[in-house]
Amino acid sequence: PYTKAEDLYQGKSKTFERKTPDEVKPLTKDDITAIQKFLPVFFDKYASSNKTDLKLLMKNPELMGNNYKVSDIDVNTALYYQEADNKVVQLTVVFEDLVTGGKRSENFTLYLSKADNGWYVEKLYHYFK
Repeated sequence: PYTKAEDLYQGKSKTFERKTPDEVKPLTKDDITAIQKFLPVFFDKYASSNKTDLKLLMKNPELMGNNYKVSDIDVNTALYYQEADNKVVQLTVVFEDLVTGGKRSENFTLYLSKADNGWYVEKLYHYFK
C-alpha cells in the first residue's frame, strides 16, 4: 500500500527559501573571507562545546548536546550579504552523529556583527530567512 500526500497544508505563508544574489546587497571580499574563517570555529563550538564557550561567539547560545561534530560547511555556495547593521550568511552545514555515525544537513541563517576579536552571532535561524 502507498499513500498520496494531499495539499492539506497549502496556504499563503511564505516558504523558507534561500535568497538570490539579485535580491541582496553583497559583502566585500574581505568580509566574506573573514566570515569564512569564523564559520568553522563557530560551528565546531556550536556542535561540541558548552554554553560558556559559545557565549563568547553568540548572543543567545544554543547547543547541540555534544553528540555531533561538523562534517562539512558549505562556504562556497553560501550567500553573504548586508542587511541593515548586520552581515548575514545563509549556508548549509552537515553534522555527523558521534554515536551512530549518521549525517544530517541543516540550513542556517546567521546575523553577524563585527566584534573586537572577529565576529559575533547576533541571531541564528535554523532555516533560510
